[in-house]
Amino acid sequence: MLTLNDTIQYLGLIILLINIFLFTKSHSFYSKNMAFIILFTYVTISFSFDLINEYMHSKRINNLYLSHFYFIYQFILFSYFYLLLFKQKQQQLLVKVIFLIVIISLGLYHIIYPKKLFEFNLLEVFITSFPLVIYSVIHLYNSLTTEGKFLYINAAILIYLSSSTLIFFLGNYLAQFDQEMVVNIWSIHKILRLIFLILIFLEWKNSFSSYKIKAQ
Repeated sequence: MLTLNDTIQYLGLIILLINIFLFTKSHSFYSKNMAFIILFTYVTISFSFDLINEYMHSKRINNLYLSHFYFIYQFILFSYFYLLLFKQKQQQLLVKVIFLIVIISLGLYHIIYPKKLFEFNLLEVFITSFPLVIYSVIHLYNSLTTEGKFLYINAAILIYLSSSTLIFFLGNYLAQFDQEMVVNIWSIHKILRLIFLILIFLEWKNSFSSYKIKAQ
């Protein structure tokens, strides 16, 4: 019998698969649009990660090292996404400087502590997620004075990454005291990810659907 966590996990896979299908459907119209390519790449890699994670979990294989690649690829893709969105040179410079600091810091950390690759790293979660939250707030502020673009995916990043970062830290702390509460917290995290994936679907519908093409 499927548990709530299993059901949410499979729903996430289904929504990811739907998103991949929809982005593939629009690919011929937006193949040169970098924002489209970034989101298409994100949902495709995420689906692959989830499948691999499910397989490894079913075989009871340690899959913690996958989290490092997940957070890093997410950071790289969305950093570039906001670099494209930001028009002010100061904001673009901020993205470039933070990107270099994070990538160099993580590279040196894993070279110095290679065994940490097989452990969950809260610092990595923070330094790859928090900058994206800051960028989403900046983009939201920019949208108050100019025509806002990609507001669904921006809202998705703001809501999901700010909440998930807090949940990762809270779950790690509470694991020492109340395992049942930890399970409930991770269920909330999976629900938030579902919302994130649904907002990606809404972004496709708003920015890249066939209806949008006909309206242009």
